[in-house]
Amino acid sequence: MSSARALIQKIVDLVDREGELEPSLVATALGFVEERDAALLREERARALENRGIETPCSRCGGSGVRAYANTATWNRGVGGNMITSDVCDHCWGSGDEHRKWVNLRDKQADLARERARLSELEGVDKVLDDTMEIVKKQDETIDELKARLNEVRKLADKWKNSKKWAHDHHQCEQPAEECCADDVLAILDRKESGGSVAGEAEPLSDEPPANSDRSAR
Repeated sequence: MSSARALIQKIVDLVDREGELEPSLVATALGFVEERDAALLREERARALENRGIETPCSRCGGSGVRAYANTATWNRGVGGNMITSDVCDHCWGSGDEHRKWVNLRDKQADLARERARLSELEGVDKVLDDTMEIVKKQDETIDELKARLNEVRKLADKWKNSKKWAHDHHQCEQPAEECCADDVLAILDRKESGGSVAGEAEPLSDEPPANSDRSAR
């Protein structure tokens, strides 16, 4: 460094004294200046790598962790604007070390896309489940309604069965109760409700059926 400064000072003195410079002296002076700048750059770079703990600088970014890309897509490798753009290095992924790389952002982006697709599928499944549960709920309501109607039918059937047996006993039909004439049964039921008597019966109808002995005697 001192030699470079001495040479530059010598050039300045020659300019002051003679008013002109020899080309060889100018070239030599510029060479010293460039060497000085390169040495300073190497020192700064070595200090930066040491501060970051980098043992083997990245072969693509030189250890800075950042590199220039040809378009604005940078490490995404997609379509981008036509402009040189600086972004994280896609070789060391920002670590600056050739052998100790950070998280691969490209792989993480692909994982995120797959996760989003999976979540979209799950949302579709959830919708199908919700629709299915709604259908099941409506079917349960229909089943409950059918059960209620079935209970009513059973009650009516029991009532009709009991009424038919009552009418058969009072009418003293010769046929089994299950085969008793429906018209006679209805007529007897109407008589029972009106409190009258049925043709062929000696006494008004009552809720109690006649004794078996009376029916067998007839």
